[in-house]
Amino acid sequence: MLIQSATKSYTAVLFCNFTVFRLRLRGKQHSISVPTLFSDLIPEGVIQKQVSSEPKYIRLMIDDQHPLDFYTSFLCQISGATVDRYPKEWDCCSRYLECSNARTCVHPDKAFAMQCGYRKILSSGRVFFGENRNV
Repeated sequence: MLIQSATKSYTAVLFCNFTVFRLRLRGKQHSISVPTLFSDLIPEGVIQKQVSSEPKYIRLMIDDQHPLDFYTSFLCQISGATVDRYPKEWDCCSRYLECSNARTCVHPDKAFAMQCGYRKILSSGRVFFGENRNV
């Protein structure tokens, strides 16, 4: 992941060209902005704001009841969901049998492995080949 300061008002956490979240800890109101795509993952009871200037984001307020560390597991969850949004370039590589037996991608080049569609299938729990085949 790459953390990049996009403006003076917030810091954006990016994965490739996808925004994972924006963190605003400047000024009086502190918040985390997440893409609306992740609205179903937002923890219950969190104060949310929809701002007309940012129609593709939902702001989650950071306050005494919901300090920044309250959001740790949520931010990890949407980070994983962002990785899953990465588009595939092909269906599988020559390591498909090794990956099937390990139930996860075993390719040593993680940047190369991100482009594999079978990696996503394995992470969903489906295994098409080898000793762990369940489909």
